[in-house]
Amino acid sequence: MKKVIILILAVLQISVLYAHSETNSDKAAEKFKKNVVKIRTTFQSEDNQMDENGFGFIIGESDGNLYIATPEHVVKLDDPYAETKSIEINFYKNKWESHPATLMSLKQNLIDLALIEVKKPGDNFQWEKRFYSTSFSEGDEVWFIGKNGQWAIPETKGLISELPSSFSAEIKAEMDRVCLGISGAPLISRKGIIGMITQDSNADITALSIEAIRDIVTKKWRAPWGLIDENSGRYGKPLQLGLWYQTNFKKIQVLPKFKIMTSFIIAKPADIFSFYAKASKEFLADRLLNGETLGSSGTDSKDYHLHYNWAKHQSKSRLKKALIDKFNKMALIQNSHGHEAKAKWYADICTEWAKYKVNFGSPAANSLDYNLHKNWARGTNVSVLQNLIKMRIDKIFNSY
Repeated sequence: MKKVIILILAVLQISVLYAHSETNSDKAAEKFKKNVVKIRTTFQSEDNQMDENGFGFIIGESDGNLYIATPEHVVKLDDPYAETKSIEINFYKNKWESHPATLMSLKQNLIDLALIEVKKPGDNFQWEKRFYSTSFSEGDEVWFIGKNGQWAIPETKGLISELPSSFSAEIKAEMDRVCLGISGAPLISRKGIIGMITQDSNADITALSIEAIRDIVTKKWRAPWGLIDENSGRYGKPLQLGLWYQTNFKKIQVLPKFKIMTSFIIAKPADIFSFYAKASKEFLADRLLNGETLGSSGTDSKDYHLHYNWAKHQSKSRLKKALIDKFNKMALIQNSHGHEAKAKWYADICTEWAKYKVNFGSPAANSLDYNLHKNWARGTNVSVLQNLIKMRIDKIFNSY
């Protein structure tokens, strides 16, 4: 009799744990529904009119407008004779009310991504900002939001089967009974949104990683980005004593003349090896054009893990010297592309590293104002930029 009771209790405990796990999973996706929008695009060609349905999700906000990421094929046809006639979106709240949206005219990509702009549906509208993650692994459980034109979450979870690489920004996941027509739906893990679905079939899905979306939106398109990485910290508070402060892509003037910029603060990479690998990839290898080199296939590699694994076996002093040498070479390469290319590259570095909460010695050096760095660097000698980058690397290394 005791054995039967123990067995029943064990079964009940497993059931409770399973139910708790499923509830947590549902909550992870449920909190993001308010960010997801349904999209209907009408195209006009010479002979006929057609509609395309899909999804998208809010990634930024500025001046009363919301910015929504969606696959390009949902809002633009690969047909020179077809034009986008109209885009209408529906929010999770007030599902039956349609809102006209505009496809933003941005530099074209080789990947399936577009940005649309829509008026915020009322001053009281709130969306979830702290809900994306760049940390995921093969085998992680995933869900999505969006099925049959509704904000449904599938009952069956999927599993990540393939991770992004240096050659592709795509995530692949195996998931049974996928419903076709879910392009633009967010792919979500327990930690947050990790990608946007661009292709689907009955058994698997392909998604563009959230890191790739963020980098294109912020670095290439310079568009608003308001999502916060669950693993990277949170928005900083406005400076109460500053003359200017910036928060969530809006500058607010307190007193005229000077600018002290503080935007969202992200934690610097977890260790010096991560910093080395991230800098080597994003500001060096990724910026090389065809035929350009920093000296070897290793230094030119766009593989983050290759740089990280090499760095783990080096002394801190050797690591710093190697990074400074590579940045010196890249500064000369960018300078050969012209003043504008050099200035943009330098401004990218300054604004990214300014988020690490490392003191670089002055309000201007610590500024998150991209245009401030770019305008100053445009007419500055490349050797001066090299010295200032070296100073920043020194200070970042000393902070570890």
